[in-house]
Amino acid sequence: MADILTNTIKVTVEKEDFEFRVPSPKDYARMGVVAGAIRRSYDPQGVGSEYSVDDFTATVVRAMAIMAVCLEKSTAKWAFSEVKDRNGDVKVIVDPEAFPPQATKIIVQIPFKFDEEVSRFLEGGA
Repeated sequence: MADILTNTIKVTVEKEDFEFRVPSPKDYARMGVVAGAIRRSYDPQGVGSEYSVDDFTATVVRAMAIMAVCLEKSTAKWAFSEVKDRNGDVKVIVDPEAFPPQATKIIVQIPFKFDEEVSRFLEGGA
């Protein structure tokens, strides 16, 4: 559900709740760059184009990028990882590399539900 007062959207998939920041134009650009980087990390000889992979792979990679750029909160604990920064301080981040196999059936639904809620938000939050 879109919340026009907070610029966030909520998506529920398989009983897990995800709260995303509504993407700005800059966020959309970042998602595209992150998705390309993810594809190149698995296919270093490739160009990173979404057209160089099958539809399922493109969906999984797009979901990973959406989560990496816009995910704010979730009941899915697997969506977050703790890492240490240069100073040794622990930070919580979204690390698509750490997503477990069981998350796949959730991840593949995220882009569709995300797009639906972003559209709802942009139309006034119905």
